[in-house]
Amino acid sequence: MNYALAGAIASSASQNLVTKFIHLEQPIGRNVQARNGFLISSDRFSGGTVMRFPMFLSLGLLLALSPNVLATSAAMSPFLTADNSTLLAQLFSQPRRGLQQPVVTLERTACFGFCPMYKLTIYADGRVIYEGNQFVKVKGTKTTRISPLKARQLMLEFQRMQYFSLQDRYEGGPTDAPSAITSFQMGRRFKTVHHYLASPDAPQTLTDLEAKIDVTVNVQQWIGLDAIINVHHVDWDGK
Repeated sequence: MNYALAGAIASSASQNLVTKFIHLEQPIGRNVQARNGFLISSDRFSGGTVMRFPMFLSLGLLLALSPNVLATSAAMSPFLTADNSTLLAQLFSQPRRGLQQPVVTLERTACFGFCPMYKLTIYADGRVIYEGNQFVKVKGTKTTRISPLKARQLMLEFQRMQYFSLQDRYEGGPTDAPSAITSFQMGRRFKTVHHYLASPDAPQTLTDLEAKIDVTVNVQQWIGLDAIINVHHVDWDGK
């Protein structure tokens, strides 16, 4: 069911009811009359039961407060940037089961040396799965959680740097360097970027984004301080 459409119809119906029923002063038909803004029928219900049409106003308000309408209201807030409002609208409009889907991943691969090898998977509800492979303090799988707000802020970083407009692969440069493989899903859009860290063509914003993912989930707790330094402070162009 299209809740946004239902909300709009209910809202429109509510306005019509207000116009048509609140100001009724004259009888409108056989055994049906208007009194104090309500329609009263003695035919339909025994005992002259009062049928109060303004109850539909409450129904209209309830339908109007659907997730899509809330998202639209959030998107129109003057305190949000255009990027923020677009993302928030998409987040609110997604089904709740969408929160259980992975939205961000980061995998760091092997190099000629002791580069930490691990993968991070982050969900929209803040759940984080760490998989440690080689040259890390903790091997195996660990699960933790960050706040949903941090997860959304991370998703905003992908949007701000226009992740979907990046190339699928960045290659070239000195050999034996590791790669960082990221992915991002927003609604039905999904993209993976293979970044060979020695590539001279990769934008700095991509490297910064990869580091942001590590910091957001506090990956140091699993891979260790030495590994963090190795990942973020090694100059792969040999300078």
